[in-house]
Amino acid sequence: MERRRKEGMRYASIVGVLLMFATGCGLPYRSSDYTDFTLFTRYTLAIQNGVTTEQQIRQWLGKPWAITRGVQGTRQYIYLFRQGQTRLDLWFVHGVVIDHDFVHQGGERVRDE
Repeated sequence: MERRRKEGMRYASIVGVLLMFATGCGLPYRSSDYTDFTLFTRYTLAIQNGVTTEQQIRQWLGKPWAITRGVQGTRQYIYLFRQGQTRLDLWFVHGVVIDHDFVHQGGERVRDE
């Protein structure tokens, strides 16, 4: 019984640390929707693994993602999102990601890394 309790505590600690890391070391993340958290986590892991192009990012994020494209000045942007959930805005110069924003469905910025 004691061994099982210790294993449970260790597991809970590991999960807690991973969640803190994935959400910015405990900063509030305004979403109860699991898919929003998954979007943030997958994107973060992609960037940490050296992913910089649109095609690579789309492979990491998975499908189905709706895409809106445009150009603003010298920067190209795409919006990747699922209907009714947090949107991921990616900004590119010459096909390489230079910035990103997570925007809540209501237009409010969720997280800006």
